[in-house]
Amino acid sequence: MNSYALFSLIASVLFIQAVVYLFFFEKRAIAAKEFALVCFNIFIYAVFIFLMQITKDYEEFSIYYRISSVARAGIPGLLVFFFFRISKSQNIVFINVIRYVLIPVYVFLMYKYIILDLNSVKEFIYTNGVWHVNPVYQSPWFLLSIINFIFCGVFSLFIIKEWKKKAKTNRERKLAFGFLLIVGVLTPIIMFTYYVASAIHLDFAASTTPLFVVFTVGMFYYLLVKFKPTLSSPEILDFLILDQMKDFILFLDIDGKIVSSNRHLLKSIGIEKYELQKLSFDKLFDKSDFISGMLKKSYQTGLSNVYNVNLINNRNEQIPVVLSCLLNKDNYGNPLGFVLICNDYRQKLALKQEVIDRISREKELQKIKKDLESLVEKKTLEIFRANEKLKNEILERKRVELQIKSDLNKKVALIQEIHHRVKNNIQIIISLINMLATHEDIDKESAIKLKELGDKVRSISNVHEVFYSLPRLSRINFGSFLKKTTGELYSLHKGNKNILFRLNISDEDLDIDRAISCGIVFVELLTNALKFAFPTKGYLAKKLHHPHIIEIEFFKKDNNYCLIISDNGVGINWEKNIDKPEAIGLHLVDIIVRKHLKGNLNILSADGTKVTLEFLK
Repeated sequence: MNSYALFSLIASVLFIQAVVYLFFFEKRAIAAKEFALVCFNIFIYAVFIFLMQITKDYEEFSIYYRISSVARAGIPGLLVFFFFRISKSQNIVFINVIRYVLIPVYVFLMYKYIILDLNSVKEFIYTNGVWHVNPVYQSPWFLLSIINFIFCGVFSLFIIKEWKKKAKTNRERKLAFGFLLIVGVLTPIIMFTYYVASAIHLDFAASTTPLFVVFTVGMFYYLLVKFKPTLSSPEILDFLILDQMKDFILFLDIDGKIVSSNRHLLKSIGIEKYELQKLSFDKLFDKSDFISGMLKKSYQTGLSNVYNVNLINNRNEQIPVVLSCLLNKDNYGNPLGFVLICNDYRQKLALKQEVIDRISREKELQKIKKDLESLVEKKTLEIFRANEKLKNEILERKRVELQIKSDLNKKVALIQEIHHRVKNNIQIIISLINMLATHEDIDKESAIKLKELGDKVRSISNVHEVFYSLPRLSRINFGSFLKKTTGELYSLHKGNKNILFRLNISDEDLDIDRAISCGIVFVELLTNALKFAFPTKGYLAKKLHHPHIIEIEFFKKDNNYCLIISDNGVGINWEKNIDKPEAIGLHLVDIIVRKHLKGNLNILSADGTKVTLEFLK
């Protein structure tokens, strides 16, 4: 591993640690996110420089070089943006330079490294295990890169210098001085190691560029952490005043010119911060002639009178305010400027008018009250007695109703919880069956049987859900269920559609347990009839020349319920089919009838199939 790769690897490790630390552990540091973005960009650059130097393949090298170059081209601009953000500058010239100079230059440089042929702007030589990158000095792109680096360095110095000049606190001045010193000293060193040393093949000096970058950014980081604001710092107080107070605040210099204001004033009058400095008092206030005298008095005595004036917004609307003036001084008592505080008087005026209206309404209400009192007194005693009687009756009725509702709610909640758990358990069983059916160790035939088993379980789940979703569970109209389910199963049936249904179903009520068991048996038997009674192909299909009919009957006979499902199809041998392992549905029907319904199942298979189910009422 050559020195380029070693130093780049060290730099990448340090910078990714800085990114993580700034994002998660040092959030209160000034401009932490912007500085983390700079560190992340340098991390990308260092990582791909490392990858460039450990590969011998030119194609890989060119890809790594393009990515590292895009990251490197953005570092100067990001540092300028970082200094601009940390200085909180509102200089319109700085904003326009960033917007119309630095961003287009970065776009051009990205075009150079992403689109252009690298050999037209750089010369790449691999000697002694080191990739050397020699710029084509005649290329305009090389000149643009040099100019961009120098311009960003000088521009950063201008931003920091202005910040230091306008700093309001000792902390800001020290921080600005530190940045000014670091940029002024280390930028020329980095430029020498990156451009000059690599051009004259001083490999070790050129390879130290990442270390100087690490040192530079490390010094930035040290200053940010050392001078981070405390909870009671002037910056926090400025934030509370400028961004949180709902009064209108204007800051003037010692000559009485407008310097800045809080956000609430800008939002209320509808202008931008840079436009405010161009305004005069006659554009902001309807009575601006006395402000000079007020400032003079405040300068001489430190006090001022309070005036009722109107603040004028950009729509020429007037906002009533109470205006007062404060003299702003430094720590040594020297005047720095003035602060005009305008209390919004609109709410007070509205409250005053509201008080007047309320007093008027109160007088009217007092008169009405006296008239009503004389009228009400005549009926009070009678109403009181009736009211006491009604109150007792209502209280007793409410108590009974609340008790009934409470008991009912508990039972409903319990039933819903049981239903929900049963449904979830069935869904888990279906999911397990499907997982087993798709397992690589399961053969195709077994998978088909498992899928059939899953369908049976799903059918049981559907019947269970139909009944438990009904509003009344004590007695269920089973005849209605049979009619509805017959139509649904026929609509889902994909086989023979030329089937007639004859229904003889009485509206009998069953309890929930019998309804679920009988419903599962009915769904299984009707599904088998639809599926197997009337084949559409083969030898058996040719024998069926008569109309295809399925009859369903449900009625009460003596002390029993009777369910009959018959068809005139090909018939079924119950004794042979029930013993087959694949007859899952028939096994299910047999078990439910015998063990759950305690009933009898009779199957006749002459001229079709007739299944008769009888169980006790």
